[in-house]
Amino acid sequence: MAPARRATRPVKAPRKDALRLDEIDRKILRALQQDARLTTAQLAERIGLSTTPCWNRLKRLETQGYIDGYVALLNQDKPACPRRSS
Repeated sequence: MAPARRATRPVKAPRKDALRLDEIDRKILRALQQDARLTTAQLAERIGLSTTPCWNRLKRLETQGYIDGYVALLNQDKPACPRRSS
């Protein structure tokens, strides 16, 4: 007797518009450009989404390379502030 075959899930094809930004994605990017220290909950509230969809979109934007990282901008006029090296 042959072993029973396991059912497999169909592989989800990426959406055709997966690399396109919609208005919500652009709102996320604008909000992060203004303040990259926002928590996911704060970001979600600011753009009008619940937390989980906001987190999913944020991770997708990171994975697709729209967000390369998060940085701190230092005030170079402050004494003893480290200078950016080239």
